[in-house]
Amino acid sequence: MFLRSHEVRFTRYEIVESYMIFGGFPYYLDALDEWVSLVQNIDRQWAEE
Repeated sequence: MFLRSHEVRFTRYEIVESYMIFGGFPYYLDALDEWVSLVQNIDRQWAEE
């Protein structure tokens, strides 16, 4: 899995949620910050655009 191979520290539930939200696109998944929660990552990505 992309997130596990990039050592993202999400729970299994957050990993499934992230794939559902971002559709598994590496561009968006690569932009995730492993040190904050999925919700914080989503807020940051949509707030910046």
